[in-house]
Amino acid sequence: MNKGISLYLVIVILTVSMTVILGLVVLLIGEIQIISPLGDSIVAFYAADAGIEHSLYNLRKEPYGTGIVTGELIIRDNLKASYTVSVEGSKHISYGNYKETNRAIEIEY
Repeated sequence: MNKGISLYLVIVILTVSMTVILGLVVLLIGEIQIISPLGDSIVAFYAADAGIEHSLYNLRKEPYGTGIVTGELIIRDNLKASYTVSVEGSKHISYGNYKETNRAIEIEY
């Protein structure tokens, strides 16, 4: 009669352990999916920053310029980040784009 109890206990312990492990795996997969676009966000931000630098460089060459400045950055394996800067007087708004992520920087001098 006591021989079956140890087998039953092992099955219960394994079931509880597997449930906990599967729960942790599901949580980790969700976190990884949330974190993975973070790198794209950083690249888009730096593309916007490059756009600001480009527009400030143009401003040094031609003071009081207005208009739109655009450009592209090659990241790796033919992946490109782009930027578009809107210049209106002393206000520069740069929009960086990488894959499906957009970031913006605004400066005023």
